[in-house]
Amino acid sequence: MLGVPFPDENTPVTGDPFMPAITAIIEMDAKRAPQDKLACVSKCSQHIFEALSTSNNEPANADDFLTSLVYVVLKANPPRLHSNMQYMIRFGLPHSLMAGESGYYFTNLSCAVAFIEKLDGSALNLSPEEFEGYMRGQRTPAALTKRHQVANDTQKLLEELQGRQQKLHQGVDALTMELQKWVQVVHSQLDEATSQFDK
Repeated sequence: MLGVPFPDENTPVTGDPFMPAITAIIEMDAKRAPQDKLACVSKCSQHIFEALSTSNNEPANADDFLTSLVYVVLKANPPRLHSNMQYMIRFGLPHSLMAGESGYYFTNLSCAVAFIEKLDGSALNLSPEEFEGYMRGQRTPAALTKRHQVANDTQKLLEELQGRQQKLHQGVDALTMELQKWVQVVHSQLDEATSQFDK
């Protein structure tokens, strides 16, 4: 619903491509110095751009980045996010937060947090009833349902492949036993032939 550009079905991706960004934003709470916390925000944002570059053939734009950052913050649910942001504002170097790459990333994080705080159905083009249904877990997005279907299909395929592999192993074991029996028969026939020849 946020319009986050996930990789298409033809791109081989294992897991959530935004997981490194999620990890980076969670790590922010463990840092002590404001510049280290800001470095985590920058690292998170760079991981988002990397994930976007794998999902699109074209360069990521600001809209894609902001929606992806909202997604990352929602998925990560970073501990003490407001406190960490206030700490950076009060004790960080002002030029780091106001200018340059890290300033851009921090501004986007502030926008993402403000969006999440005011999130309602109209922001996602949903009726109040639909929004409440999603918030209570009574509904699931179509994309999520499709992902669950793909996961179920993949699980069934894996089970089928495991069954085939088991049959193949059984066949190999049976063939190995037959081969051993045949080798024993050949050895006994050779022994018989050589003993008759020796006479």
